[in-house]
Amino acid sequence: MHHSQALLQHGGKPWRHYNDRFAPQLLEAQRPDGSFARPGGGGRIEAVNSLFAQDDKDGLHYRNSLCILMLEVYYRYLPGIRK
Repeated sequence: MHHSQALLQHGGKPWRHYNDRFAPQLLEAQRPDGSFARPGGGGRIEAVNSLFAQDDKDGLHYRNSLCILMLEVYYRYLPGIRK
C-alpha cells in the first residue's frame, strides 16, 4: 500500500510502470460484492503477511483493507511536487 503512494509521489516512468501493472490486477481481483479475491488463483503465494492469502474472515478483512488503501492514491493523494 505504501508503494502506491510513494510511486505516485515520485511520478514519471516509475509510477506509470507500477500503475500499468498493479491497477489491472487489483481491479480484476475485485468480486461483484466489492471484496477482493484471494491472490494466486488458488496456488501458493508468498505474501508478507499470511493473512493476505487466507480465505477466512480475518484474511478477507485484511486483504480488502490493503486493496482499498492502494486504490485510495487515485483520489486522496496529490503529487507533492509539480514540475
